[in-house]
Amino acid sequence: MIKIDIWIELLRLWLLTQWSYRKLGEYLGISHQAVGRKINAWTEKGISYHDVKDLPLSDATKILLTGRPPHQSRFTLPQYEEVANLISSTKGREGKPNIRFHYRAYVKAVGEANAVAESTYYAGVKAALNNPKFALTIIENPGERLYIDYAGLRLSIGPEKNRHYVYFIAGVLGYSKKIFIRATTHQKQKDWLDFMQWIFIQINGVVKFIITDNAKPLVTTPKPHLKLTKGYEQFCKHQDAIAYPSPPASPNYNYAAEIAVKIFNNEIYPYLSEMSFNSVEEVNDCLDWLVSAINKRPLTGRAESRDELFEEEKPSFREINPISFIVPTGQRTVTVDKHYRVKVDQIYYSIDHKLFGKKVQIYIYPDKVDIKHNGELSYSHARRKSGDAHAMLIEHMPPEHKVLRSENKTYFLAWAKKEEPSLIPFVEEFYSDVSERDFYAREQCNTLKRVLENSVKEGFAEEFVVGCLMCQASNRLSISALESMIEVAKLDDDDIQESFACYQQMQQGSQGEHHAH
Repeated sequence: MIKIDIWIELLRLWLLTQWSYRKLGEYLGISHQAVGRKINAWTEKGISYHDVKDLPLSDATKILLTGRPPHQSRFTLPQYEEVANLISSTKGREGKPNIRFHYRAYVKAVGEANAVAESTYYAGVKAALNNPKFALTIIENPGERLYIDYAGLRLSIGPEKNRHYVYFIAGVLGYSKKIFIRATTHQKQKDWLDFMQWIFIQINGVVKFIITDNAKPLVTTPKPHLKLTKGYEQFCKHQDAIAYPSPPASPNYNYAAEIAVKIFNNEIYPYLSEMSFNSVEEVNDCLDWLVSAINKRPLTGRAESRDELFEEEKPSFREINPISFIVPTGQRTVTVDKHYRVKVDQIYYSIDHKLFGKKVQIYIYPDKVDIKHNGELSYSHARRKSGDAHAMLIEHMPPEHKVLRSENKTYFLAWAKKEEPSLIPFVEEFYSDVSERDFYAREQCNTLKRVLENSVKEGFAEEFVVGCLMCQASNRLSISALESMIEVAKLDDDDIQESFACYQQMQQGSQGEHHAH
């Protein structure tokens, strides 16, 4: 069964591309018949991408799963082009596998019941062998394509004792041929996507297609059906652009980027290699000057420059998403524990208690942690620093836990002020590095209440107060220190009486000062 996200992407591509059913099917890995049936059903019902793009997945499913299900052929179709390429590559070799050999391997792989007839197989392979290979003339329309690729060269920069390499990524607009080049410290997904976002900011718009090769940070499965990495897929949806990685062994698809790389290697890199740089920022400052000069000069065989053609191309760009796309530094799928939380870098983040036991997707960013369930955002937490072990929100709790959370810092300060003011510094200390509703601070304050209650019950109220004062004097505001000080206070009655008398005088003075005001 075809997943609902495939249907949503089909609806988006149909709106944006005006591709044929066959081309849409090839891109998404489904039959062109299925594409045709779905689009016809949506057209009859007046359904568009804008109707479903902002809906929860469950609602989008109800709208899109209309019409009769796509017909599934009982035959598993052979990969005729691949077989033809294998036969061509072994042409002239002794003992080379013939068409019959490949047919038998095909039948063995898919099963006799699912295999096409031998005559059908032969005809398909022979047609592929006789298919002439033409060079395609690509017509570039304004605002349509952006080609991107990394150059093969790298440059060593930095102080003598801390040298490191930078790499160079090049982009070029299909119509105007305007070139963009940046230096990066790595060749990871973040570097690719940051470069794309930077170009969109530079041109103040978005192209329809982003053409790349099958780089691992962008593509997980190049064939038989294209599959993008999650980060790249999210970026394209964020900017409403279409990823178009070139098919394997098809270098001509990304021809424009290869031209830009060639210009960089031959005209720009020689200048850079003769210079000294301490940072990637310095390299990019220099690149801005060098690339700008290339974009200003006339194109070969034309009177116009890349910059002049770019001015013609500007009105054709689609509107850029004003919200910056941030590449997640990490993402994973986890199960929500019984405390309705997930763990990221030794820190717990809460989520709605109703999701206990459910699988959720975590997207980690430099400043936030997004938690999604079934593709929908459940909650976005501000990223906590190490040592701040819990980010537990009262709104995520079941009713019985919310009652417990009413015991917060404000509650305990009011209790201390009423029962014994010498306890106020302890409450302040327990909550000094945590939120007002922190679980462990609450537990410490409740323990403090029990120590006071037990001391009063056993007739050691004065010793308790002296213990509090001794803790304050030694700056040891903890439960264990208080219990130790109370035991010390029990040993010397004279000192207790003296300390307690001083405390009472201090309290009376404080009250008198208060009344005077």
